[in-house]
Amino acid sequence: MSQPRLIRVVGSIAEVAPLGDVSLYEMVRVGDRRLMGEVIRIEGDVATVDVFEETGGLALGEPVEPTGAPLTAQLGPGLLGSVLDGVGRPLDVMAERSGDFLTPGGEAQTLDADALWTFSPTLEPGDAASTGDVLGIVEERAGIEHRIMLPPGRTGEIADISAGTYRIEEPFGALRDGTPLTLAHRWAVRTSRPSGRRLPPDRPFVTGQRVLDLLFPLAEGGSAALPGGFGT
Repeated sequence: MSQPRLIRVVGSIAEVAPLGDVSLYEMVRVGDRRLMGEVIRIEGDVATVDVFEETGGLALGEPVEPTGAPLTAQLGPGLLGSVLDGVGRPLDVMAERSGDFLTPGGEAQTLDADALWTFSPTLEPGDAASTGDVLGIVEERAGIEHRIMLPPGRTGEIADISAGTYRIEEPFGALRDGTPLTLAHRWAVRTSRPSGRRLPPDRPFVTGQRVLDLLFPLAEGGSAALPGGFGT
């Protein structure tokens, strides 16, 4: 199959052909600068891509590379306190690499792959584990425990699990079927996280900002977005 290439660009929307065997919402790298984009429509061998970055300078005929996966979030120790852009890149890391303005096509992992975390297991070899069971604890910050849980879709008997200091992608144990256990995993952002039950939002989250607490009160455990103007 020939290399997929740009055949049309209008603003942030690009058309690519022939893109071949791709899936809806699959991530692609667009152009020579490898801009991040997502497939939002497929018609025949033409795919429509929503490009997440500035498309100025793109030229027809530039290559497009499918990644084979949707947009995912990296979940694990080190996420607490991070400030991320819309595709999960930590802004402090991006600033170190490209300054105060993001370079189109820039890449950065959400979590620091070289950081070491002390893991204390709560299960033992021979224990049965299913989705959501707590495998162990990492003290992410003083007094704040990060519970390492078995990711969704996995179940089995613990074959090996050990306390120690690990990087996020280093196995600290394994299931009986050989599935490695690590501190972090990836999750497709368009897929809802499974939950056993939800706690009722019966307590306010007091921010100390009167305009929020009076006019736009938040609930503990809830989520809220506070957008600012461009450039602020």
